[in-house]
Amino acid sequence: TATALLPLTVILPFTILPVIGDIQEISWFAFKLFLIIFTVSLLALALRRYLIREPSPDTIKSIEGLMTIAMAGVVIGLMTGFHQTALTNPYDIITTLLIAFCVCIGTQIIVWSLAKPFRLGDYRPAYAICAGNRNMAICLASLPATVTDPLLLFIACYQIPMYLTPSLLGRVYRQNPV
Repeated sequence: TATALLPLTVILPFTILPVIGDIQEISWFAFKLFLIIFTVSLLALALRRYLIREPSPDTIKSIEGLMTIAMAGVVIGLMTGFHQTALTNPYDIITTLLIAFCVCIGTQIIVWSLAKPFRLGDYRPAYAICAGNRNMAICLASLPATVTDPLLLFIACYQIPMYLTPSLLGRVYRQNPV
């Protein structure tokens, strides 16, 4: 469900970063992103139902290993934009990193706070983490090339607070008061 909500959660960062345009254009890209996620989800369900009905533990480990390698490739690829900007304009890195931290960590804190009255117990940290730790790289699939180049820095910077979440918010999430 967290990935299905991604199109809604990209609206704020796309509005803050004036790269895409007006709210109608942002909404169109969010809708395209939803269609991509929906289609891929259907394909994954069909694959699971018709080709991999009852995967063995070894099959699951192999799939997880393949996904880890693929995600490492994506993250390394995203960091090239970070490296290039660090060499040419480090101020852009600081500004973009600040925005990425605010969106990622800020969203988690907001959802953590808003979820308290719902008495989610052990699930409360999961909702907060899913809300803030978005796989922004998937947004590249729904955006035109003219928009993706300026966003590469933001998406690269977004990886940093995502991977630092356990260090930054681990104590908060371990408290987990109902």
